[in-house]
Amino acid sequence: ILARPDGSRYYVISAEATDTVLVLNSARTNVLKRIDLGAPARAAAISPDGRRLVVLAGGLYIFDITSAGDDDVTPSPRPDAGTDPDDVAFSLDSSRAYIVSAVSGTLTRLNMETGEVVDVIGLEGRPSAVAAGPSGVLYVSATNRIYDVDPGTGAVRAEMGVNGKPGRAAFTPDG
Repeated sequence: ILARPDGSRYYVISAEATDTVLVLNSARTNVLKRIDLGAPARAAAISPDGRRLVVLAGGLYIFDITSAGDDDVTPSPRPDAGTDPDDVAFSLDSSRAYIVSAVSGTLTRLNMETGEVVDVIGLEGRPSAVAAGPSGVLYVSATNRIYDVDPGTGAVRAEMGVNGKPGRAAFTPDG
């Protein structure tokens, strides 16, 4: 369940092809809208500025959650975020979304103003999770490694070896 920053609506993201996204009122007692995406959702996130909801359900979907109807504003044709994308994170200023796909082995950088793909970075180890750290640096988790990625250029700055398949990076409140 994700909430608008003001708490006026809640978004229930499900692993179902029908009712993939349910929009609930502030008391979470009424379903305001049902959204069928035709595939189960794997991940979703609300941008830090509270304007966009990105849902990964077999592809990339972008919703304007400042609109009364939570309008789908995904560009046509739909931006290619890799095959069956796994995870999404936002830049701290909400200008970019970062999407990883283990099947494609990619990190896609998406311009949130235009909905266009900025670039696609190939990564080894089946990247499956992405997080933006307190300084804005991206941390992409993949099998046996975590990548440190510059959010502005997309360049891999470092690679940290780990054993197994790490989940999404988490950070303490003080960074």
